[in-house]
Amino acid sequence: MTPKKAILWECSFCKNGSRFVCTSKICSLNAEALTSLQKIKEHCISCVPEQSTHGVKACDGKLLNDDCICTLHQYRLGHNPKRRGIGNPRAHFAL
Repeated sequence: MTPKKAILWECSFCKNGSRFVCTSKICSLNAEALTSLQKIKEHCISCVPEQSTHGVKACDGKLLNDDCICTLHQYRLGHNPKRRGIGNPRAHFAL
């Protein structure tokens, strides 16, 4: 899943599957000036009780209602883990 698809999935969950366009002014997932990863990072910071990056790092991604993992969890730090090492030929050896 890409960050953009994860955002669409999260928005669909928030709107209870409705196909109406979200017009929320307070949701960071609607921010026009940010990239998908930046939107996710800001959303996660506002989601954790500490409202900080330390709280985001400590997040386990479990949703309150279910034992499901949040679709945005893997992107919460503003990085796409599937792109690790792209553009850096020495990155494979750092693992």
